[in-house]
Amino acid sequence: MKKKLNRAIRILKDQDAGCVICWNDQEALVENEIGIKTLMNCLRKDKNAFAGGAVADRVIGKAAALLIVLGGGEAAYGELMSEKAVEVFRKHGILYEYGTLVPFIENRTQTGCCPMEETVWDIGNPEEAFDALERTISRLMQAKKTAL
Repeated sequence: MKKKLNRAIRILKDQDAGCVICWNDQEALVENEIGIKTLMNCLRKDKNAFAGGAVADRVIGKAAALLIVLGGGEAAYGELMSEKAVEVFRKHGILYEYGTLVPFIENRTQTGCCPMEETVWDIGNPEEAFDALERTISRLMQAKKTAL
């Protein structure tokens, strides 16, 4: 598993990607989406999307950690990782590494907690987290449309 994780980290850094998922020496998904979009899109298609794989991302908060667990990921790296994400990985026996550990993931304007992290702050069940995140994303998208 460490080999897959190292490969995912290398691709993340070499290609300046947003999210990389490696399943083996040949298969890798490389995306540049922001936030948890890549993880959510993968899980919408297949709830076992990360089975046996390693995920490397620029930012991993509790929301991303719970999604990685839900999808069957076995290892994770975040250039920036929250303490809540570490708790999730420890609880579920997921190998993890990080560049910088922070108390929580900030929102994009750096005025508070990321809405995704906030959504799952008190949620421990990965499936419940997925459903709660879907509701939050839907609400935020509606608010964005209304603002236009």
